[in-house]
Amino acid sequence: MAYHEIKRSTVDNKTAALWQYLAKKTSAELQGLAGSESTTALTATRDAARFQGAVMNFMYLLASTGTDNSKGCLNTADSGNNPVKGHTALAKAHTSCAIDFTDVTAVPVPAKLMGPKGATITTKSGGDAGTIADGATACNINSVQSTWKMVNGNTGAQPTVAPSIGGNIFTVDTSGLKMEDLTNLSTKGNSHPFIHGHHKATLQLNTPKTQFSEIKVETLGKDSDFQAAARYYLLGKNPTDSSGDANLQSKINEHYTNSVTLKAIVETAVDSETIPKELTGNGTQQNLGSITDAGQLLKIYLHYHNVNIAALNNRIEKLQEESTKIQTPKTAEDKQKLCDKHHASQTNSDAKDFCTYDKTESTDKKCKYNATKATANGAPVTQAQTSVATTASDRCIKHKDKANCEKENDGLAAGAKAHFRWIEDKCKDSIFFLNKKLALIAGAFVSLVIF
Repeated sequence: MAYHEIKRSTVDNKTAALWQYLAKKTSAELQGLAGSESTTALTATRDAARFQGAVMNFMYLLASTGTDNSKGCLNTADSGNNPVKGHTALAKAHTSCAIDFTDVTAVPVPAKLMGPKGATITTKSGGDAGTIADGATACNINSVQSTWKMVNGNTGAQPTVAPSIGGNIFTVDTSGLKMEDLTNLSTKGNSHPFIHGHHKATLQLNTPKTQFSEIKVETLGKDSDFQAAARYYLLGKNPTDSSGDANLQSKINEHYTNSVTLKAIVETAVDSETIPKELTGNGTQQNLGSITDAGQLLKIYLHYHNVNIAALNNRIEKLQEESTKIQTPKTAEDKQKLCDKHHASQTNSDAKDFCTYDKTESTDKKCKYNATKATANGAPVTQAQTSVATTASDRCIKHKDKANCEKENDGLAAGAKAHFRWIEDKCKDSIFFLNKKLALIAGAFVSLVIF
């Protein structure tokens, strides 16, 4: 995400397609962790730990039976008479029986003793005391029922429920301690909960949950998530338009060539991106790949995100300024150029708020810019202009002497107010007097206000 923001303005289509693809995969991963996948993983870890704890507790019990006179229930080797004496000696003699208390790492370690159905150990089919103990059945724990007080004293009676020991790996019958049949554990949820839970956990944790382990050029075209990105960035189509999918893989091969090319885009370029010291946690310049702190990466992302937003806003402002310059003529000359487009049409000329149509002019000069019409004392005039002197303002402004100005009042009824008057060597129409009267009224009201 941070790298995408850094390169947002310079990224090419093939890189954008890959980053959109990775973003979708990452989102699916995070949603899975936030949902049921984390619950499943925690449950599986708990059940596996329960089984391991039960087994190791039993092994420690057996290890503690060793004596100095060569008696005991665990031997240091497959033969001979050298019993294990305590859990320290057990770990030394059989390293796989040592409990690991070191921190869990991110390195995956697949389970080796559990298969799809059950245990994969050599004695998974079970065995009696003589088989699993190589004939040595005299161990106090490995003794037969008649001498093992735990199973009903000396009577030899069969317990109602066979004892299950060591995480459900062992039980006891008339021959003594024996190993259970561990071939199929799927149906032993009730009778053998520890080892059944461990088997179920192993299957769950051994199943890859990651959305992708390695990106390969030859399989990208079959991935529905990449198909959507490739359609848009590589084919120039809508992400849901599959009409060009027949050419999709060849287009992918053309852009990415091989998996080495993909790695250069996805990993190498990201890891080697230089981050200035102002944005790193230690005050020194670093490569992006060396920064693993989530908070620091978020800081870098937000910095470049804000930079990109500011650049975008700046670009928008410049475009708006350029648009305003194009749409708004600055001078009378610019507006006359707009009027020049309508010499052939009086209708189009009349529709313009700043053009007047003069029929008396030559063909290429009929539509003229009229500042009076455009402003009319500050108010736009939108009435149609049928000639150069149609409106009162048009007729008034053309007169340059008192006689012609006052002649405009000819024909008025007796006592009617004159429309035109010659004032200050200029012809003024009734609009002028109305505006001036309104100004005087407003001034009178203002004079009544005490400030």
